[in-house]
Amino acid sequence: MTTTTKSTSYAITREPKYTTKTAIENYLMTSIAGSFDSQINDWIYSIEAYIEGITGRKFLADDTATRRSFNSEGEYDVLIDDCVEVTKVETGTDTDDLNEVESDEYYVGPENAVECHKPINVLEMISGVFPHARRSVHVTARWGYSDIVPDDIRLAATILVAGIINYSNKADGEIKTMTVGRYSVTYKDDKGWEDAENVRRILERYKAL
Repeated sequence: MTTTTKSTSYAITREPKYTTKTAIENYLMTSIAGSFDSQINDWIYSIEAYIEGITGRKFLADDTATRRSFNSEGEYDVLIDDCVEVTKVETGTDTDDLNEVESDEYYVGPENAVECHKPINVLEMISGVFPHARRSVHVTARWGYSDIVPDDIRLAATILVAGIINYSNKADGEIKTMTVGRYSVTYKDDKGWEDAENVRRILERYKAL
């Protein structure tokens, strides 16, 4: 008897993070048919990738903590990627034999980062220094800029996706078109173009140093 094994594929589902169809409809002051939901989401994903590429930042933090390794120059501080919570710091070049740094032996910075809704991106030893070696500081953290996407980043994403929709629709009264990543975006009045210029300023302000 021949046994047939049925393979099962599982689709990876994800949700838009930086804007929503409702926000885009409100910005455009029009309704978008449900049959376009998949296309709208694809445009949102592309704009999210564009925003993250331009700024060098991921604006919604991970739900769970993971470990990343960083170089150290043997100073009292080490620059790390944006995160919202540090759960463990370890040092050493042998990842199978690391030394944990107790939480009362270091600061996370900038000062008051969490209270001011800014990301943590530096560790400072209270006394002593980090070891001078490549990939010798290992940080377990929830990586990302914030637990909530900043309002102006949400606005920027909404404006950019709206511009893609305008271009796709060949909107009447369009005044200017520009390229955003691999898409063209169009704005049909001076207000829309002013909003597009504001997006440039928003993204410039968030660029990682």
